[in-house]
Amino acid sequence: MARAAIELGEAGQFDQAMAVADSVYRINPYSSEGYNLKGITLLRAGRYEPAVKELLTSISLAEYDHRSWVNLALAYNRMGKRDEMMTALRRAQRLNPDDKNVLESLAMGFMSAQQMDSARVYGQRLLERDSTACQGFLAIGVSYLTARDLVRARQYLSKYVERAPESADRRQAVQLLQRIEKATSAMPRP
Repeated sequence: MARAAIELGEAGQFDQAMAVADSVYRINPYSSEGYNLKGITLLRAGRYEPAVKELLTSISLAEYDHRSWVNLALAYNRMGKRDEMMTALRRAQRLNPDDKNVLESLAMGFMSAQQMDSARVYGQRLLERDSTACQGFLAIGVSYLTARDLVRARQYLSKYVERAPESADRRQAVQLLQRIEKATSAMPRP
């Protein structure tokens, strides 16, 4: 039933998804799964405050289930609550250290918060788990650029551009690489 609720929510059929989530809740009102499903459905429907309420209830019933923490982080992100999002992501990462999506979200979250040392650490952890993870290369490349290590920045940003699909982040990385090339070509050679 959980899969059906998720698929209905992904298809935009929020009323049907909520009905399935309510069924899961009625079967076992003390299970976190029903609350988590309701939270996901509300999140997809753009109803962030009620989603947070359901997800916090899910967490209160099963605080060691990292999925509810990840979904809570998504809700906080959509609400623009970056500190709360990062706290929820850190908790999810402690509960499931190998979750690639959590590591990617932490790397990108720290990068956007201008906490480059942490962005680099989580980018490296992400690449340790998945050597093709584009966002890991981006987080590490930008952190090296901020530290003015142009050689390493170029190395990681180039890998990101090679692997990333067309997007605003990729276009920005191409522009950064062009600036790095211009800056390094203007530098005196030893």
